[in-house]
Amino acid sequence: MMKPNTMAIGALITVVLAMSIGFLSQPTHEIETKDGMMPLMPTYDLNGVGSDATLSNVQAAIGLNYPAYLPSGTSSPQVKLREDNSLAALIYTNPNLKRIIGYQQDVQIVILAERDGTSFETFRTTESKPTVTITEDGKERTVGVPVKTVGLNRSRVVSVAGNPGYGYDPLDVPEWHDSGRVQWWTKEGIHYEILADIPLQELLKIAESMQHV
Repeated sequence: MMKPNTMAIGALITVVLAMSIGFLSQPTHEIETKDGMMPLMPTYDLNGVGSDATLSNVQAAIGLNYPAYLPSGTSSPQVKLREDNSLAALIYTNPNLKRIIGYQQDVQIVILAERDGTSFETFRTTESKPTVTITEDGKERTVGVPVKTVGLNRSRVVSVAGNPGYGYDPLDVPEWHDSGRVQWWTKEGIHYEILADIPLQELLKIAESMQHV
């Protein structure tokens, strides 16, 4: 079983991941990894992102470009596009990287582009603020806690081609692992996100290479 503090971190990160792709009700089961079985947790089916598409489809629909740089060993992408063109994904496997925990599929790199109404300014206050109950002097009160506080203050402000965003390195704590992540927002209202078990600087290298078109 997870320790209480690591369970909170893991559940929180998973919920934020779910909100970023619009899945809040999915099956729960154990996932087998190279290091053994992960405890029970929600998992999200990437097939629910949308239908199979081509790179030209997602580029025209939502401005999602193929990255010019990817880590060695990365496969060609599986491309998904939602019917209303509001969400697109590039999904990769790479035997040299750890699996992204939280998806039903065994994948190592996921790149998302979504028109979700969020922005750099509002993201943390509107989507990433869970509530916790604190007991002080025998009295309980509920407060909002930003992810960057609960998540061991690992999130950093970044810039991708001049667009503001947030990112963090992979996290390893006892009985829990979380992949790295970078996300940014454009003036056109597109929210981009990359998840993979690689350092933030490597994620930013991928993100910057997507600006080549």
